[in-house]
Amino acid sequence: MNNHEGVESLALGRFDERIIGTGECRDILRELFPILRKRAEDDLNRYQRDLEQACYFVRELQEIFLLVYWQPEVCGLRYTMYAWPNPVIVMNSGYNGTNPDAYERLIDAMANYLRYPWLRHDAIDASAISAILLAELSAAAPGNAASAFIRWASGTLRKSRTDAMSEAWKASLGSTIHPSELKQRVTAAEGQGASYPPILHALIDRAAAKGPHATIRTRPMFADDRHS
Repeated sequence: MNNHEGVESLALGRFDERIIGTGECRDILRELFPILRKRAEDDLNRYQRDLEQACYFVRELQEIFLLVYWQPEVCGLRYTMYAWPNPVIVMNSGYNGTNPDAYERLIDAMANYLRYPWLRHDAIDASAISAILLAELSAAAPGNAASAFIRWASGTLRKSRTDAMSEAWKASLGSTIHPSELKQRVTAAEGQGASYPPILHALIDRAAAKGPHATIRTRPMFADDRHS
C-alpha cells in the first residue's frame, strides 16, 4: 500500500465481521488512526508498522474476550469485544465464572499494553478493568447469589468483602467509569481483604492521572446503542 488510506483499509479488513466484537475493534482502530499518523510524522513505513502492532494487539484482545467468560447467553454476535455481563445474570445461576487461562492471558496482555502509551484507548481500559473486577469477584464468591448467601451465613465467606468487591465491580459499569471513584471502591474492597492484581491499579491510576474529573468511556465514539 502506497498511501495512508490504503494501509488503514487493509487494517480494518483484517477483522472478520462474522466474529463477535469486530465492530468495536474496527472503531478502536479508527480512533487510533490520527494518533498513529501524528506519531509516524508522515513516515508511511513507520505508520504501517505501528498500525500492524495495533491490529495484532486488538485482535489478541478480541480473542481473549471471546474466551474469558463461559456465558452462553452472550455468545451471539455483538458490537463489543467484552460481553459486559449483566449484574442480574451475574447474581443468578446463568453466570458460570471466569476462564482462568483466558484471564491470565488478559493480565499479560494488559501488562504489554501499558508499555505502549500510544495504544491507549478508553474502550480497552474500560473492558479490561471491568473484566478484572468481575473475575476477582467471581473467585471470591463463586456460584450464584443463593449459594453465596449460604457461605456468608455459615461464616465461610466474609460478606463485607464480597459486598465491597461487588460495589467496585458495579462502579465499572455504565457508559463511563470515574477512575477516582473506582479507585476508592477498589481500595475499600482491599481494606476488607480483597486482593487485586497490580495491573488493575496501574490501569486505574493512569486514567485518574488525567485529573479529578477524568472519565473512561466504555465504548468508542462511533458506537451506537444497538451493540450489534
